[in-house]
Amino acid sequence: MRRALERRAKAQTRAALKAQAAEAKTKAKIVELEAENEALRENETKLKVKVRDLGATLKSIQRTRGGAAIAAAPVVGRRVVASPPRRSFVDAGDEMLDEIDARLHSLQTFLARAKDTK
Repeated sequence: MRRALERRAKAQTRAALKAQAAEAKTKAKIVELEAENEALRENETKLKVKVRDLGATLKSIQRTRGGAAIAAAPVVGRRVVASPPRRSFVDAGDEMLDEIDARLHSLQTFLARAKDTK
């Protein structure tokens, strides 16, 4: 009778220790996931700030360039000269602005899709 009680007590002790270990693992996982969640929130905030800044930059560029950018855009199907004339600093600046416009448009498209998937 005594041995049976001792075995039962040991089994209950082992079960309690296993339950404590499982609870500790669960708590550790919760802490890890909360830290990851916080990091993702910070990253989201940084991205929102970056998007806002890029939007302001885009508006500034659009104000600076006005409608000239639309008028200067190449027509689809128009032949392109094999060797373009020498570029001036203004042309290089316009080309850079075109590249920035394209990147900002790409980013806006990406963000719109990201909002749609939420």
